[in-house]
Order: sequence, then C-alpha cells, then structure tokens
Amino acid sequence: MIALGKISLRPGAPRVAVVVTDRDRAADLANRNIDLLEARVDMFQSVDPDALAETFQSLRQTNIPLLLTVRNDPTEGGSDRHRISEDQKVFLFKTLAPLVEAVDIERSSPVRDELITLARQYHKIVILSSHYLQRSLSLRELTDLLNQAEPMADIVKIAMRPRSIEDLVTLMTFTAQQRRRHIVTVGIGEYGRISRLVLPMVGSLLTYSYLRQASAEGQVPLEVLQEHLQFYCPLGEK
Repeated sequence: MIALGKISLRPGAPRVAVVVTDRDRAADLANRNIDLLEARVDMFQSVDPDALAETFQSLRQTNIPLLLTVRNDPTEGGSDRHRISEDQKVFLFKTLAPLVEAVDIERSSPVRDELITLARQYHKIVILSSHYLQRSLSLRELTDLLNQAEPMADIVKIAMRPRSIEDLVTLMTFTAQQRRRHIVTVGIGEYGRISRLVLPMVGSLLTYSYLRQASAEGQVPLEVLQEHLQFYCPLGEK
C-alpha cells in the first residue's frame, strides 16, 4: 500500500486520477468523488511560475491529493501548447513540488535523475512513467521495463497502445502478475477505453479520467468511468 495524502493506493481498489489545468476551478472539482488531481502543466494556458503557484494553491483548497506532471516530449505524450526546456522543467519542479503529494517523471527524460533527487528532497511520491504511444510491448518487454524502472520509483507507470485484443490481454496479464509491485498500466487508443476499466480491476493502482479535456486517446469522462467502476468494482471496496 502507498499513502498519497488522504488516500491509499493498493491493488484491486481502483483510484481515479483526473487531469486538470488552469481552466478548472477548485469549486467545480469538489464533491465529485475524485481521488487524485493530475495537474498537467504542459496543458495549462500559462506556465508563468507565479500564475502556476496561484493555481496550485487554489487546487489545494479541494483537499484532493495533487500529482505534478510536466511533459515536454511529444513522444511521451507532451502537449505542444508550450515549448518547455529541460532547465525550465527543473525550475517548475523546484517551484511546484512542495505544493503536491506526488510527481510524475518520464523515465526517458534527460533530467530524470535530477527531478527524482528533487522529489526525494521534498519527500514526494515518485511515479516513473514510460509511454509507448505507437506500439505495444510483449510480456517480456513489460517485465524488463518494470525491473529497470522499479529501483528508481515508488510507482512505475507504463502506457502502451494495444493493437489487438491479444495485446490488451498481454497488458492485463502483466498487470495481474505484477500487481504487488506498485504499478500503473494504461492502454491508449482504440482499446484504451476498456483498459481504463479492466486494468485497475486487475491491479493498476490508478486509472485516468478527465472533466474538460482528455490528455490521452482512450480516456473516459469522469462520470462515465465512475459509474462503470461502481457497477463492476464497487468503490466501497476501497
């Protein structure tokens, strides 16, 4: 089990992370049974540090744990709204990490080690993520990736694009087999929608949703996902 603010993450107890930006108001997020807010800074309208700090302070008023994510690589799912340099990314982490409970760091990031060190200094949960937006991985590749990333992180996140039912079954099998190792798994694209429901049921610690704008293909709107989770895997089992 991993404690993340007021919530705990454990296999078989689906938690929903909702993507938010500076267009979302704290008042609109309350009373929606949201477990975690993923602040996708690269999708914000402004990346001015003062404006960001103000937004994060406002989001903290919801009392919902915050996850800081700053993507600046399109191959890792980064938005093209801003051109965020590596130095700027480090500065944003220094500024915003004290205001959150967890951070998402891309395993492929050139500043990965520096960001992990920063997160550890602030005693934040580290999610180390890898995104395969255009292909699927074999069971062996998924396992090797987990083995490589696990020593650096509290949670290992792997997102891939299943191209067939067989690929989706591979991702489900991997998730079920490794469910005790603090993983988050995500399917992208055509088979992404069903993966948002079944993967957390078999062991993924988080599933991602949205209110205004999806951050990845296959994400399901919050109310729809919550309804399905409540029916197939009652939220009361958390």
